[in-house]
Amino acid sequence: MAKAEKLPSSIDENYIIKKLDKYVKFNKDKKIFEFDKDKNLSLEELNFLESKISETNKRLNNLIISDNEQIKYLSKKVKVTSTPNLKEGAYLRYAEGIDAIDFYWWGMDIWLSKTTLNKAVATGTIIAGVFISSARILVALQILGVWTPVPGGIYMKVHYPFGIAEVRWHG
Repeated sequence: MAKAEKLPSSIDENYIIKKLDKYVKFNKDKKIFEFDKDKNLSLEELNFLESKISETNKRLNNLIISDNEQIKYLSKKVKVTSTPNLKEGAYLRYAEGIDAIDFYWWGMDIWLSKTTLNKAVATGTIIAGVFISSARILVALQILGVWTPVPGGIYMKVHYPFGIAEVRWHG
């Protein structure tokens, strides 16, 4: 029987994710995340895992990989990257950044390039069939204290259901 334990508040979601991560694995054959139903986990922890993994698996099932995107299935994540559209010998590769999404059982790490951001502030963007709204992008930029034009690429850590947990510059 699962022991009763109150989960920390949403502020401590990183703590919960770190604690439960050892129970989760990616099944490369089925292309889904799965978890061990350990008897030491509380009912709340099991429900937390089930809800996050269900959301992630739905997203993975709906991925649409375009011709300029690559997908890799790894032991703890699914990685989708776009081929950068940079001119030959471009010296600003560092400032441009990349477009990519790493899918984990708990959410996503999203990288958006400078070019994508400057277009997406008005319309949003799509990576692997995942729509990232202009409103979310503007929130991330406001956290960094920037409006447009955007000087470089950004990284966002997102917990489902699409709550921004961290934002920083990348390049």
